[in-house]
Amino acid sequence: MNQLAKIITDFCSKMEQTNADWSAERDNIVRNIDKGEEIVNRICEDLLAFRKDLTECPGVIREAIKNLDGFFAKLEQLRQYRGISFWNAGRAVIVDLIEEAC
Repeated sequence: MNQLAKIITDFCSKMEQTNADWSAERDNIVRNIDKGEEIVNRICEDLLAFRKDLTECPGVIREAIKNLDGFFAKLEQLRQYRGISFWNAGRAVIVDLIEEAC
């Protein structure tokens, strides 16, 4: 497996696990917004590391990196939501990120 494929595969695995964690917390009878915030922080950290790895990988199209950068704004907007809208909007961001990156 080449370097780029490994970077993408690793990130996608993390995002699939994040998606499962998000769904589990969202579907919990007692939702914990703090847990949701922790997941959002983890996504930001993983996305930042993914972006850094991509910029260091030869042949990566800069437009792809720019598209990923838009997710930082989406994640920041997500922090403004509360209640079920927080969980639904977060799920949409995660699914979009997986579709874009994977």
